[in-house]
Amino acid sequence: MASTVTDPQDISIAWQLQIVTYTHLSFLTIMVHDWLILLDQEIEYVWRRKWDIGKVLFIISRYGTFYDLPIRLVTHITPYGAVNHSTCSILYKIANWTSILCISVSEFILLLRTHALYSGSKWVSIPLSIVYTVGTVTGIIITARYLGTTTLGPPPSPLFIGCYIERDDTIISIDFLILLVFELIVVILTVLKGFRDYKSGTPLMRVIYRDSVFFFLVLFAESLSAILTLALAPVSGTFPPPSDD
Repeated sequence: MASTVTDPQDISIAWQLQIVTYTHLSFLTIMVHDWLILLDQEIEYVWRRKWDIGKVLFIISRYGTFYDLPIRLVTHITPYGAVNHSTCSILYKIANWTSILCISVSEFILLLRTHALYSGSKWVSIPLSIVYTVGTVTGIIITARYLGTTTLGPPPSPLFIGCYIERDDTIISIDFLILLVFELIVVILTVLKGFRDYKSGTPLMRVIYRDSVFFFLVLFAESLSAILTLALAPVSGTFPPPSDD
């Protein structure tokens, strides 16, 4: 029997899910703000250059999340009963696979950047490529298993708007761990290179080294929060926090 709207547990979970909705909305707001303030540079240095693999990778990484996050947000704010669980399941899979694509492309860009920092050294590029490949394949397998065991159904109470997960698997947290390991390796390689080149390097290289460390710290905090959320949050609910888009 469905819970009543006065059930304290329902009210508590509904409030937690509302926080997740606000988090998605804040991420989308930050993304749009970042896109607007950098649009002139993007047009100058990306859109006006000829098409190549670098431009394709950038576009996928940059705009894939503009496809992913709105889907997640819409599934959170859809009125009670307005979307059936079959549609929710399709949207859920699209959002998760889009996240995997964007993350894989973004990490590949970091791999190429590290390759360039070390002037194409095979002693760095080959091991890092192996780690990237193993991590990506493992992440795909884990995501497929996660989506295969996750079931969505009708919300048990009008308090729960959007798509409702009846059962899922915390195995998806391994994806975040894989991401952290790869990022840790990249930032260590970057810092080691930076220590040797920081004083003699160009201002551009100093910015790259500085921003790499800052990016890792932000990513670490986000991934850690996602892992803790998956480990401690209720099993039922709506879409989990987005992956690192």
